[in-house]
Amino acid sequence: MTYSIMINKESEYLPPNEIFFNDYKLQQSLNFVSESVDRLNLKAILKGGAIRDMLCNHFYGTNLKTKDLDIFVNSKINLLHGDLLKNGAKLVERRTRKGSSVFKYQIPKFPEIDIEIGSIIAKPSQYSKNTDLENMIKQDAFLTDLRVNSMSLPLIQGKSKWNLSEINDSEKGIKDIKERILHVVNENELFPAGRILSTVRLSLDLDFGLPNATLKQLSAHA
Repeated sequence: MTYSIMINKESEYLPPNEIFFNDYKLQQSLNFVSESVDRLNLKAILKGGAIRDMLCNHFYGTNLKTKDLDIFVNSKINLLHGDLLKNGAKLVERRTRKGSSVFKYQIPKFPEIDIEIGSIIAKPSQYSKNTDLENMIKQDAFLTDLRVNSMSLPLIQGKSKWNLSEINDSEKGIKDIKERILHVVNENELFPAGRILSTVRLSLDLDFGLPNATLKQLSAHA
């Protein structure tokens, strides 16, 4: 994905701790999903690149425009899948993420926005049905490739603006964005082969450095 970096003069006048989507289509697409989540009484998070882009816009005054939304629910993804289809979403693709199904959708009004929905994943040996959502989110973050992609936000109907304090950031993704580096989450885990080129591309697009730990991972698993 290629980003267009532009300075946003309006950022000088925004609340100091507020991040948000700078695109109406993204706001409405997120709300389409959050309405289903709320209707089914589920818990869900927005994770990954969307948050990374919002933070870059917030800290650097850029105008990154996210083209996809990664959403994860704590349970009953089959019910959410059915509700989305019932309300006009189109299933585009189904794939596997860490042993669990992920569904990609397009919604009626904004088919250009890709919406991917999966389950919050943690190592089965580390949690049970009694594990609370906060710990599941932390474990899911730990299983992410890069720290800047590990952050998440609570999905709440009608909400498209958040305070920085609401970000789930157990792997210090905000720190990496402030330092403009792409650090791997776990230096001892096998880096996903499919993420090697995208990591290099992300480094070039955002002008973020690749520290030695990340370069070592990319080299070892290329």
